[in-house]
Amino acid sequence: ATRREQQKRLLDAFEAERKERKAKAAAAREEADQQERACAEARDQLRQYRDAGYLYRLDAKGERVPLTSAERAAAEGELEAAIRENCD
Repeated sequence: ATRREQQKRLLDAFEAERKERKAKAAAAREEADQQERACAEARDQLRQYRDAGYLYRLDAKGERVPLTSAERAAAEGELEAAIRENCD
């Protein structure tokens, strides 16, 4: 009986370890998927910035104010830097 109890505890420990590894792998895959989606969105936003005739921001009244060429370049530069830092 003692031997069976030891075997059961050992099997239970192996099962718990297997479940933990599986959960960690699933969490890592989910994190990688989220990162991939974020990178795709950032690249798409950069493409939209480059294709847009003009970019704007909203002022205190909620009205559109076109970005200057320097502000636009800075916005594109920030996106490019984020993509370089966080994406492939």
